[in-house]
Amino acid sequence: MMILATYIVTGALAGFLAGLLGIGGGLIVVPVLVVSFTMQGFAPDVIMPLAVGTSLATIVVTSSISIRAHHARGNIDWRIFKPTAPGIFVGAVLGLTLSATAPTQLMQIAFVVYASFVALNLLTTPEMPAARRAVSGAAFAAAGSVVGFVSMLVGVAGASLSVPFMLWSKVPARLAMGTSAALGLPIAVLGTLGYATTGAMKGVAVPDAVGYIYVPAFIAIVLAGTVAAPLGVRMAHLLHVDVLKKIFAAVLILTATRMLLELNVSLLHV
Repeated sequence: MMILATYIVTGALAGFLAGLLGIGGGLIVVPVLVVSFTMQGFAPDVIMPLAVGTSLATIVVTSSISIRAHHARGNIDWRIFKPTAPGIFVGAVLGLTLSATAPTQLMQIAFVVYASFVALNLLTTPEMPAARRAVSGAAFAAAGSVVGFVSMLVGVAGASLSVPFMLWSKVPARLAMGTSAALGLPIAVLGTLGYATTGAMKGVAVPDAVGYIYVPAFIAIVLAGTVAAPLGVRMAHLLHVDVLKKIFAAVLILTATRMLLELNVSLLHV
């Protein structure tokens, strides 16, 4: 019962953050699932890929809800989406290929380093001058490939990397977060299919799992996230942009710290 309650609370928080910041929620969901799966006694070698696969599956739903709400408020720049999405697809395929053979410890370290770097960058990068040139479509495509690659490896929708890049490119904060929510959907769909297929091919022996997707956690997280995501979108329009950025960075730092402590991984050994 405690595990189920944990999934529900996690889903509500992930859904709220999906609406508030445009993130899919993987930065919250993955570490919680790692702890939950460990408590349930799952084999150590399947815990991380199972957490990542399940996280990506939940992001398919939370991102879809977030996209609909952001689009209704005009918060998605489809001109950015068009050149970035193909790059994301290429990077995601490469990331998915590596994730099938990457050691669990490597995936854990990648998660911590990734979240920490983005958070520090978001807090320390100064505002760019108003006269800065717009970033080209090719640059967005290249950035998309990086976002897709990292996202597939650590089980997030990519907003924690694409949002800072868009802010650096002088895309308005709310537009950056809404557009990132849209970009997260193809990552999540491809990742879900990939992890489900890879896990099935490896014959993952986890009850109630479809490949590397744990169905009970998926259902509970999605149900709670469905309710919370629209609330996050509304809140995003009430908060000042600077506050949103600080919340974004704080979420990354806290999540990275929790993963570091719970998995006993030290950044000094990276």
